[in-house]
Amino acid sequence: GRGVWGRFGGKKKRGKGGRKGDCGGNGDRGKGGGGQMTEQARAEFRAFYLAGYEEAKKQDKGIVMLGTGSGARTRELLGGNGRDADLMAYVDGLAIGDAVEDAAVGKKLVEMGGGEKKPLWLLPPVMMMGGAGSEPRPSGSDQFSIPTARSLPDGRGSDSQAQLPWGFSPAAAGLAAGAAVVPLPPPAVDRGVTAHLLGGAAFLQRVDPESLPYIAVFQGGGGDGYGVAVVAGLSAHTAVDAMFPALAKGKTIVVPGGRGGEGGGWGVEDQRPPYPNFEVADDNEQLRVVDASGSPVDCRVGDTLYVPVSDQVMYVLASGSAEDLTALLRQGTRNRLPMVEIEWRPDPSAPGSAGGSAEGRGMKLKLTNITTEAMSGKVRVIDPTSKVRGGVLGERAMGQTAAGQSVELEISAEVSGAVVVEVETERGVQRTAVVFGKTR
Repeated sequence: GRGVWGRFGGKKKRGKGGRKGDCGGNGDRGKGGGGQMTEQARAEFRAFYLAGYEEAKKQDKGIVMLGTGSGARTRELLGGNGRDADLMAYVDGLAIGDAVEDAAVGKKLVEMGGGEKKPLWLLPPVMMMGGAGSEPRPSGSDQFSIPTARSLPDGRGSDSQAQLPWGFSPAAAGLAAGAAVVPLPPPAVDRGVTAHLLGGAAFLQRVDPESLPYIAVFQGGGGDGYGVAVVAGLSAHTAVDAMFPALAKGKTIVVPGGRGGEGGGWGVEDQRPPYPNFEVADDNEQLRVVDASGSPVDCRVGDTLYVPVSDQVMYVLASGSAEDLTALLRQGTRNRLPMVEIEWRPDPSAPGSAGGSAEGRGMKLKLTNITTEAMSGKVRVIDPTSKVRGGVLGERAMGQTAAGQSVELEISAEVSGAVVVEVETERGVQRTAVVFGKTR
């Protein structure tokens, strides 16, 4: 997993979020670890792995060999490449350290190697001790912590604001990705809620897996016991972070309503809260919402729940079957959530663009509709520091774009540094901060 010492051709420099001296790399800072794998490093690793496998099985056939700790690295190091033999038969299961980046790769790899389906293990990164008497902390991170019970943006919610170390992929994200083994937070972090709700529960399905928020539904208690839905937004270490990387890494604000006005169709008397939320009707008041530590979340207004969509998981609980809960969630409404994923790159061919560096060039935008409905509108690139024309550097119309479809637009004005990409549709306005050029 992340933070592992490697000695296969690499220098032992610390790499944030990656391995310390990854195989063949130099451990430079950056997610994913070191640089390109050399053939010599690959050959050495394969020799060591086979020797370790043979010795481990000789000592105890129950020892499980789990690859390299990364789906991509396991395929690169132990898979066949046309010259070397495929060694996936010597992988008893596949260990990954991050459900965000590795789960999709891992699900494909579990069926490789001798034609035998193999289990996927989601394990926490290696824990590094900070010295005598210090608490363990995940390596490769400046700060891994989540609130045990976060207050809602409008001031409601639990009074507890204690910060405890736990920044790994949620157990639910691993289970939904098909993992056979997932890490549980220590009781001091979640008070045993994860094990209580998901221990023995069976994953049922994702709800609208191609859009936000992340929703995974489980059947607990067997039969008609209880249903539990895990709801999370971006940066919560779930699969949606890999689906929408630009949004996960950036800052986005969504103002609901129609075109041309702040707030649009939301009147003064509207009771919907000002934070990103998933709106669920609960006329019979059968649903409950708790946060990652099991603390009740006060998000009810009348007969409606406005489940917070943030960077920590929320649990929606209902007695009875998970199928009934799923049917209810499918009718939910997404409020103040991003509508488009934004990808961008320099456009040196644009009129007025400067050659050489990316600074001062035009911009090519690729916008993907990540909602469940078609949309159209206008796209603007805005310099927040400029007062000329309201800071608008360029504007383009976005034609009707179906759910899941993409459209490419060109902005010919000179673009550099930090800008805001504004997408205005009939349902609201999305503003996403983008750092363009050398500082991107």
